[in-house]
Amino acid sequence: MQINHVSVDEMWNDLTVSDRVKQGNYNLTNINFTKMLNESLSVGVFIDNVFDELADLYINNEDGYGVNTHILHTVNRPTTVGVKFTWNYSK
Repeated sequence: MQINHVSVDEMWNDLTVSDRVKQGNYNLTNINFTKMLNESLSVGVFIDNVFDELADLYINNEDGYGVNTHILHTVNRPTTVGVKFTWNYSK
């Protein structure tokens, strides 16, 4: 079993002081459990973003011409649950 937790503090989206925007802090937690069934086959269950946190990974407030007409938010993925099968065919 693997539990991964990432904590990111608030930060500025740009080094230029005049137009920068402060991005908020966020915490993301992922859980992964993998079981080897034999030498060649394993199965795993995972939950990414366990607490369904919505995080601004990046805020882009310039459209390329130095004008702030659009503000684009790059966000993380929502809670994702899945099963993973791995088969090593060389054994």
